[in-house]
Amino acid sequence: MREILKKSTKAMEEADEAEESFKVEETTRTALTWFFWCLSKNPSVEGKIKEELRRNPAGKEVEKGQILFNLDELSKLVYLHAALSETLRLFPPVPHETRIPVEPDCFQAAIRPRIFPGKDVGFFLMKAIVATILPNYDVQVVENHPVVQNLSIALSMKYGLLARFKSISSA
Repeated sequence: MREILKKSTKAMEEADEAEESFKVEETTRTALTWFFWCLSKNPSVEGKIKEELRRNPAGKEVEKGQILFNLDELSKLVYLHAALSETLRLFPPVPHETRIPVEPDCFQAAIRPRIFPGKDVGFFLMKAIVATILPNYDVQVVENHPVVQNLSIALSMKYGLLARFKSISSA
């Protein structure tokens, strides 16, 4: 019986961790889906991001021409940060989030800056993914695939984003 309880408790802990991970992954996935769609509609922006990635001499080649960046290197990618920010402005993964104070609030909300827990981690994660994909792959969004917002708590694409990834090293 003790063994069953131990396994059950461990499974519940893993489920809780997976749920927390999913929340981060879902918003990141949603933001990056819209980001790559926006890039497909704005090739000049994609070119500028690729140029910024090429100009960054700190990226490390790991194998067969694939380049990876560390946290300090990613923080220097200001054009990529701006493009991600614009995507988030146009297509926020969670457009409406209601917060209710636990205790009476003595300041007006407009006085205080808005705090987004995990914002820096989210930007790091998105930059790391984009900085890994764009120098290494040519991303081609499939034409005529319907791009429709799924109006729910998360502002995802109703039918997802269909894209082809072609390795640049094999091009």
